[in-house]
Amino acid sequence: PISWPVTGEMLPSAWLALTPVVAENCLKFVAGSHLFPIAEGGFTDYDDPASAADARFLAWDMAPGDAILFHPRAYHGCRGNTADDRRIAYTLRWVGDDIRYDPSRKYIDEGVSFDGCRAGEPLTGFPKSL
Repeated sequence: PISWPVTGEMLPSAWLALTPVVAENCLKFVAGSHLFPIAEGGFTDYDDPASAADARFLAWDMAPGDAILFHPRAYHGCRGNTADDRRIAYTLRWVGDDIRYDPSRKYIDEGVSFDGCRAGEPLTGFPKSL
């Protein structure tokens, strides 16, 4: 599956730290994964040591106000907080002009509503990136 049932490239995301975050608890990325072919059958299980052996993971220490901007096709994820302090972050996504709703695509249900969206049309109810 993919992140959202859309076609197009203009779908930037931001992860904004609101509290200090150490790299071990930060949103992690697989370097170069935004260039991987889209796998309709599923994601690579990077929790499996055999799959993760060749992967280079990226994560950073972050101060409040630091942000990571990324393409959602970049393989990313974050485990539960293992620090004694709270980890608070805010995620933002924008929708560009080339994004079109494609209900035929299998996707990960993140609880985002696509009600009112029509196949082949721009998404409705989402902020536009200028």
